[in-house]
Amino acid sequence: MKYFLCLGMYFACILFSEVNAQKPSDQFGMIRGKVVDQSGLPLEFATVSIFQVSDSTLIGGGLTDANGNFDIAGKPVNMYAVVEFLGYSTRIIDGVMFQKGENGVNLGQISIKPDAIALETVEIVAEKSSFRI
Repeated sequence: MKYFLCLGMYFACILFSEVNAQKPSDQFGMIRGKVVDQSGLPLEFATVSIFQVSDSTLIGGGLTDANGNFDIAGKPVNMYAVVEFLGYSTRIIDGVMFQKGENGVNLGQISIKPDAIALETVEIVAEKSSFRI
């Protein structure tokens, strides 16, 4: 009897914790956009991160698809977006915000510039150890 009572309490706790963990859908929206280079070509696998302005807490993030598009879930708070891609300069977009009940915000087309850093010659030197068997 104790076993069934404990098992019942366990499932009740799990059930109520799952119900309480769900959030109303009007508290979240999608942050959308497209990342392109200077010539307008989409950048696949660019990193887009969404941060809260008040304390720079990471809210969400993701990678762009083959067409440069991204969809990231966000909250109705004051946010900013950081767009990064290897070989390109980082772009920060301020003032990302939507109100409760809205579906989200579209950042439109985000263009980032190449950031070429000239490297000097690199010389790799290796020594072979001499040993006998």
